[in-house]
This record gives sequence, structure tokens and C-alpha cells, in this order.
Amino acid sequence: MKILKDVVTIKTVGAIEKVLTDKTPKYEETQGACLKNARYNFQVAIKSAKRKFRCHITLDSDINEYITVREVHGVPVNYAFSEELPNDTYVLSKKAGMYPDLLTPLRDIGFTLLSSQWKAFMITVTAGANGALPVGRHKIKISVSCDDEKKVIAQTEYLLEIIGEELPKLPVFNMNWMHYDCISEYYNVPVFSQEFNEMTDKYIKNLMEHGGNSAFVPLFTPPLDTAVGTERKTVQLVGVTVNNGEYSFDLEPVRAFIRRVMALGMEYFEFSHLFTQWGGTACPKVMANVDGEEKRIFGWDTPSDGEEYTKFLQALLPKLVALSKEEGVKDKVFWHLTDEPNVHRDLAQYAKLKATVRALVEDMEIIDAMSEYEFYEKKLVSIPVVDTGRLHEFEGKCDKYGIYYCCGTGKNRSNRFINMPALRTRMIGFQTYYNNAVGFLHWGFNFWKSQYSLVNVNPWLDNDALGAFPAGDSFIVYPGEDGPWDSIRNEIISDAWQDCRLAFLAEKYVGKAAVQKLFADNKMKKITEYPHSEKKYMRVRERLIEIVKNRSL
Repeated sequence: MKILKDVVTIKTVGAIEKVLTDKTPKYEETQGACLKNARYNFQVAIKSAKRKFRCHITLDSDINEYITVREVHGVPVNYAFSEELPNDTYVLSKKAGMYPDLLTPLRDIGFTLLSSQWKAFMITVTAGANGALPVGRHKIKISVSCDDEKKVIAQTEYLLEIIGEELPKLPVFNMNWMHYDCISEYYNVPVFSQEFNEMTDKYIKNLMEHGGNSAFVPLFTPPLDTAVGTERKTVQLVGVTVNNGEYSFDLEPVRAFIRRVMALGMEYFEFSHLFTQWGGTACPKVMANVDGEEKRIFGWDTPSDGEEYTKFLQALLPKLVALSKEEGVKDKVFWHLTDEPNVHRDLAQYAKLKATVRALVEDMEIIDAMSEYEFYEKKLVSIPVVDTGRLHEFEGKCDKYGIYYCCGTGKNRSNRFINMPALRTRMIGFQTYYNNAVGFLHWGFNFWKSQYSLVNVNPWLDNDALGAFPAGDSFIVYPGEDGPWDSIRNEIISDAWQDCRLAFLAEKYVGKAAVQKLFADNKMKKITEYPHSEKKYMRVRERLIEIVKNRSL
């Protein structure tokens, strides 16, 4: 029997590459730079010729207090990618298997190095509560030891330069819908209880830490991905009372929610959809105290344009407008009507619903995910949120638009599926900037359910909503023991939005035309056309860093 040499290989790898167990990482990165209020990621990849038990990774740096180390785990992927896109080849693989995604805290007992398999760790540097990282160049020494051998078995260094500038706030909205019923059900805490609010705050903080700046406000149980005729668990902030056919409302829970998330630092607020998904033909589930009895008064069985629901909206919406003014967020609130209406089926209905709501919400913004130009052409929406695959239909014809992607995709289009290269996911930040989008939306921050919300799923084993969506589409965080555990994709998304902010900061010093030219010169102009090269991408980011450092070209 051949005895393998006791060889341990260690590399520092950029966060723009996913480390696979059976492939040597190609984007080795020994140094990097970030601004003093940034969240910065890189990885350590380790491979041993022989299996080693009870290994530990330790860091030695003058900025240790700002650094978190998490272990990268593979997750089982069944639905890797859509078979409807045979020409879309920019993926890690289209086969089922184990893919790196989950990040977990380090365990006291350490980890195992399996023979000849790469093992990765995510190193995250963040200012956290301190507000700013110490400016300067900092060596980070990374050591791997093994209890059995009682010695360091591998060691390397990374050099991080922290620049004395701050990234600006993201100047576009960044929406990622939170599914509050999933939090309640997974952690077994009653909706809006103290335990629920504390857990929800952890998820909202996580969303913000990774670039999100808009809170989804569940006025009523959001009518999203819900099978016709079925209900999701009640998550309703608006208190409704009906006495002798007249409506009265308790909006203090809405006010308290807005104040709570504002205190966490949230900037925008999305009032949940006033009508059902896919065309708005029916009403969301609305619970009320009717003459002393708690009951559902609206739902799939009540038409959205019916006289009674219109009367209900006429009583409620002006009060929500008044509350928004009182809380100083009127210009930060977005109203949603229905998600992804279809122009051939739903145009007339959407026009009717829009007219009803517009008359009640003054000049507040109404936006929805919709990808057919006719809705904008007929002035039914002022800021359409467009699927990136149809953005070309709006370019040059639309004053303002947001973008989104979800379970559908197309050749080379950015998305956050687990089988996609990190670069493909990270492109969305630069693309949002270059294409002058005023915001981004994604539907699934933590949707731990099957399609249509028919059953809950085990997110540790099922990441495709029971085969409905490519793996990773429906959630980007895992339900950890005491709050969210990140995915690699969530950190990639965080990096993407920081890159977007960096581009806006560079624009401040050299002008938009110069920054746009930098992207164009590096062939990063279009949604589907960009170099599939981590080096070229990072070269653009490094150039932006240089602009910020020098405040000029």
C-alpha cells in the first residue's frame, strides 16, 4: 500500500471564487484593500494529503477583534440548473451534487481535513459596532494546527489595506423580501411575540449588513407564492375591527414596527401587496374582529375590485398615509399592488386597481415587479421593476426603473443560484450601477417552503422549494440555532453592493462618464456580456479603489 506524504497545502483565495473540494482554487489572492466602513471577505483554502482530525484555524493580527472566521460547508443540490437553458454554460456544473454554500461558526472541537479534498473558510473583516476599521496596512497570519500532532501544520499570510475613506450609503433601493411566517414556524415562536421580534431583528440586521436597505412591512399576511384557495400563517400588523359594517383600525403595531426597524438603521419601507400575486384578482387574507369575533373578512374568495374591499381600502389607506407622514417616512415608503402581472391577462385589472389606490395614497410611490413595457407606456407605474432579461425593452424609453431576477434566468445573466460561479452573482452590483437602475428587488430572503407555500421544507436539505426553483433561489440565509447563518452567496451579494457603492464614490471624484468608461473598456456593459474572469473583475475594482485613494484618475 502506498503511503501518502504528510503534505498540507494552504492558500488565501479571493471571495470571488467558490472553492470546490476537488479542484485547486484558481484565484489565489494574497492581499486586498477596502474602505474603513466596509465589510471585507476573503477565504483560506486548505488541503491535506492525509486525513487529519481535530484541526483548528487561528488568526494573528493587530485587527483580530474585527475578524470573524466561518467554516464553509457543502450543501446537497438536486435541482442545479434549468434544463430549459442548454446554452447557458457559465456555471460550476449542471449536475446534482454537493456545492459549497453554508457558512457556520467554528466549533470548539475543530474540523476534519479529508484526504486530498480542499476545505475552505470565509474570513470576514467588519467594523461592526466600532463603526470604522483602523486605517493602514495590516498583516493577517493564518495558522492551522492539529490536536493529534500538537503543532502548526500549515501557515500563510494575507495583507489587508484599510483606506481612510468611507463608502457612501447605497443610493438605490435594495429590496429582499422577508417571510416572517417562516421565522415564526421554524423557531416555534408566536408572531409578534417578544421572542419573535427579537429573532426577526436578527434577520433584519443580517439583511442590512449584506446591503439591504428596505424592510418588507406585513400590513396583512403577504399574498406571495400562495396557492389559490390556501392560506399562509397570519402575519398582520394592521388591527381591524368591524362594528355594524364600519371599519376601524389599530395602526400602532405598524408604527412600532417602522420605528423598530428604523432604529436598526433601515431606510426604506415596502407596504405589503394590497392584492394577490399574478394579476391582483383577489384580496390578501385580512383578519378582523367582527362584532366581537375574530374571523377572516377578505381572501381568495373576495374580488379585489369588489365594492366591499374598495370601501375597506378607502377607510384604511389614508390613515396609513397619515402615519407615514407622522413618522417622517412618507418619501421612503413604496406601495405594492400585485407581483408580476401579465400584460395580456392583467393590464385592464391593474389599471383599475392602480386608479383606486392612487386616489388614496397621494403622490407616494407605487412600484411592482413587472417586465412588460406596456404597463409603463400607459403610465400605470412610475418605477417598473424589470426582469434583467427584459431590461433592453425599457432602455432609452423609461425615465426610472429598478431591476430584479428570480427563478427564471438566461444565458450569462447574474443570479444567485448555488451552482453559479461567484463572479456571476457578484456582477449585479456593477450592473445596477452601469445600467442606471434606481433599485433592485429579490423575492426570497428566507422562503423555507415549497412552491405555493403548501408545506414547510428543511432548508438544510432542500434548497429548491421541492424542485420548483433552481437551488438557492428561494433563500439566501439558513435558520441557525440563534439567528441567521449566512451562505457564501449572501457574502457575495454583500460584496456586490459594496462594489456598487464604490463605483458611486469614484463617480464623485472623476464623474460618471469616466466610471462608465472604465466598465465599458473592460467589456462590462451589458447584463449578459462581461468577462468570465475573476482577475479582470478585480482589476476594475482595484482601479476604483485607486481613484478613491487618489481622488482623481
